Amino acid sequence: MENKKAQAALEFLTTYGWAFLVILIMIAALAYFGILSPGKMTPERCDFGSNFECTGYEIDYGGAAGTTGQFKFQLMNKVGMDIIVDSVSGIITESAATYDCTITDDGLKWADRGFKGFTSTADCNSDDVQFSKGKKGKIKLKLTYYKIGASAFKHEVEAEIYANVR
Repeated sequence: MENKKAQAALEFLTTYGWAFLVILIMIAALAYFGILSPGKMTPERCDFGSNFECTGYEIDYGGAAGTTGQFKFQLMNKVGMDIIVDSVSGIITESAATYDCTITDDGLKWADRGFKGFTSTADCNSDDVQFSKGKKGKIKLKLTYYKIGASAFKHEVEAEIYANVR
């Protein structure tokens, strides 16, 4: 009697073991061909909080060997008054390496509801931290500004751009 129970248990484990193995092989094949890549399923985003509206953004690969990419973005001032941008800096994180960079700005008055574009400097992306074309790139940004006539009282906004690298 116990032999029959053991044989039934062994047949059960063998049958479902093969089915489980086939399922694992299918999942591995889907992951290998990039079908299960979570980066492809997550949406692009450009988040600067409620005081600034991100109206456009782009991460550029850069092209040939030895050239590095850059990123740019355009914001709309929704602070409620004219401001001056004191500084903009970014951190690029790619494959466990990070690289700090500054972003160009003209330092002029930025009118309420006005638009302003920002572009990373040429040395912003190093050979160690390069964007991968066709994948998503992530940039953490910090924008410091002050209201006109109140330069002693600076405000800081932390932001993030997550987009496809072109």
